[in-house]
Amino acid sequence: MASSLLRGRLLDQERYSCNNSFIVLCIEATSQDDYRRKRKKRNIEDKELTWEEFLQSMEESDDEQEREIP
Repeated sequence: MASSLLRGRLLDQERYSCNNSFIVLCIEATSQDDYRRKRKKRNIEDKELTWEEFLQSMEESDDEQEREIP
């Protein structure tokens, strides 16, 4: 099953024979929590931090990673 990029429907599924050439597009599915975490991190990265703010952001990042480890 594949989807034609020319039709603008990436999740469409059509049958194609194996004689065709294909490009593989991988899409990562993430949860809303992952999205918010990445967005928060990106907002922090966009701003120049003081040394104290930098250390605090590193501690928060370490805390988040420790909570994720089972």
